[in-house]
Amino acid sequence: MKIYFDFDRTIFDTHLFYRTFWRKAEQIYKVDSDNAMSYAKEYYYPHQSGLEWYDFHKHATSYGLDTQGVNAVLESMKGLSFIYTDVSASLRYAASKYPVEILTFGDEEHQKLKLSFESQLAPYTFHIVQQHKKEYLAELTHHSVLIDDKDLADQLPGSTIFIRIDREAHTPLVMHSSEYYTINTLFGLKNIF
Repeated sequence: MKIYFDFDRTIFDTHLFYRTFWRKAEQIYKVDSDNAMSYAKEYYYPHQSGLEWYDFHKHATSYGLDTQGVNAVLESMKGLSFIYTDVSASLRYAASKYPVEILTFGDEEHQKLKLSFESQLAPYTFHIVQQHKKEYLAELTHHSVLIDDKDLADQLPGSTIFIRIDREAHTPLVMHSSEYYTINTLFGLKNIF
């Protein structure tokens, strides 16, 4: 058995990352950060997997940031971390029970860029896939656990236990079945395994 943690919005605060990027761009280049954030949805495009793909560079370019400008903003963010406060301890706990890997969908270059801010994730294998996670997990020859912010319970193969992280939920743990749970913090994993 292996435990797969989703990256964006599960262990990495993607919203905070982009908000920080646009606020820094506003400080350096006078970009209207609130406007840029409000139009982010305009830069999601259909992907062949049936999922949507965020084109970060096209979004930045539309606000006048060329590669040099994007790099300057990113450089000003070095040293910041965007993982949630429950991540490091929860990854260590999970890894004491089963092998842990990180599974994410998206543009490989962009996912690696976000990962570059998180040196504490270096010990974990990082899979960037271009297919739906259900397809990736169905190809595995071992049982797995997937922890993800999206509700994928009805889409996963029978060999996968699904744990949904809903950071806005009021109830710390809900057991829907022996193979489907909802938690509101990764610390809730201790109540499952």
